[in-house]
Amino acid sequence: LRTKFLPAIVSGCEKQLSAKKAGNRTKSAALALLSSLCKAPGGMGNAEQIGSIVEHIKFILSDTSGIAGGSHATNKSLKLDGLRLVHVMVSCNNHSPADVKNVIINVLLEKLCDTMNENCYKINS
Repeated sequence: LRTKFLPAIVSGCEKQLSAKKAGNRTKSAALALLSSLCKAPGGMGNAEQIGSIVEHIKFILSDTSGIAGGSHATNKSLKLDGLRLVHVMVSCNNHSPADVKNVIINVLLEKLCDTMNENCYKINS
């Protein structure tokens, strides 16, 4: 799974997350697939693959104007799916802790702190 299918799955999810015409349900499904992949032996892969996915999560969390498409409510739902994936990445034991820590600190920490200051995310986080 790790060497043959993992790069293809992560790459496919990245394409869906970066596609401007992909709907929020498609992006949400890609995030759910990545969350499931985190729980499999080997996780989502190496630091490069984790970093690429975290960049997409950062973009989703940064979206305040509907750039990702959809209504305000669905954007919030997509943001919650992104936060859920970060939680799964941090809490599962299938990734290198150093890789996850470095990627989150260097790429996502500031945006996570900003998001946690928004009222609607305090309950779920």
